[in-house]
Amino acid sequence: MTYRVPCGLAAMIGAGIFAGLAPAARVSGAWLLAALALAALLAVACGLSTSNRPGPLGVVGRVAGAAAIAGMFGSYVLPAQPLPAAAALLAVAAVLTAFGVRPSRPVMITGVAVVLAGLVVFVAACLAIEPAGSAVAVPEADNPAGLPAATLLMFFGFLGFEQAGPRRRGAIVVALGGYLAVGYAALRQLGGPRLAFSPAPLRDALAAADATALDPILTVAAATAAVLALLGVFADLRRAGRIVPPAAGVVAAVTAALLSVPVSMGLASALLLAQYALTGLRRHQRQDERHHGEHNGDHERGGPDVPREEPPVVAPVPPDRPGDRRSQPEQDAEPADPHVADQDEQPRQQRRHDRDRGDPDV
Repeated sequence: MTYRVPCGLAAMIGAGIFAGLAPAARVSGAWLLAALALAALLAVACGLSTSNRPGPLGVVGRVAGAAAIAGMFGSYVLPAQPLPAAAALLAVAAVLTAFGVRPSRPVMITGVAVVLAGLVVFVAACLAIEPAGSAVAVPEADNPAGLPAATLLMFFGFLGFEQAGPRRRGAIVVALGGYLAVGYAALRQLGGPRLAFSPAPLRDALAAADATALDPILTVAAATAAVLALLGVFADLRRAGRIVPPAAGVVAAVTAALLSVPVSMGLASALLLAQYALTGLRRHQRQDERHHGEHNGDHERGGPDVPREEPPVVAPVPPDRPGDRRSQPEQDAEPADPHVADQDEQPRQQRRHDRDRGDPDV
């Protein structure tokens, strides 16, 4: 695994898996696992339309994503007062990014290892302990009609794949494997209906498995994932140059206060999907224009598409020398017209005949 893959995982594993399972289960139930797979395919497709400089939609989408990540941080780190915790995290991340502070490579790899280790502990605990209690029945449970909305929500868990560079597909595959394991473990302990109404689904799944002793490990993993993901978002905004990190932090704090975490996640996913679609459309148009330009250039130059008319090859004629004209035989004159010859021959025959008869006029 190269450094690019941990970098991509650090940007992706944030609010998507720690907070996105509940709203996805609310609209689709157990179909959220299928939504995870579709969201991964969507991320791979969007990887073909990335841009180093996000447009206005990308900037607004990243600000909404920052609000969702901060809200997830508050719900796991300080459940009683999630909004102050979210605002504090946004302020610290914005100031650090404004001064150009970024996690070093060892810190990034260590942080990703902590997050993955916390998720592995969660999955092991939920699979090792039999679920207890009965699920609450709701009409929307296991509803395949909610698959598009669930896919949009779970797509948030793959945002930031650009940080993996050319290794983005590997990072997406690793993230998908972890998300499927976590989603299955949470569904096993809570069921779709109970998972749908959980503000902190992974914590509630541990409580259902009677493994609350592991809650500090999960909290550290959630906090680390939020910090790494938020620093990646602010770094993208700083590179874009369209908004300074402190201003982005203030806007994200206001968004976190006004919108819930699921709403912020859905808004960020929709805006960034629109940005990827526009980027891909512009790239396709530029390729078409370049192709038409080359095609027209071939026509103007008489290229391979248009057969060129080759001029006839004319052998050079050497100049005449003084002695050549005398040595060349004269060409025969054109033959006389036979009708004119017959007209001249008839009077001659008549005069010869009269002379033979002794005509005195001849």
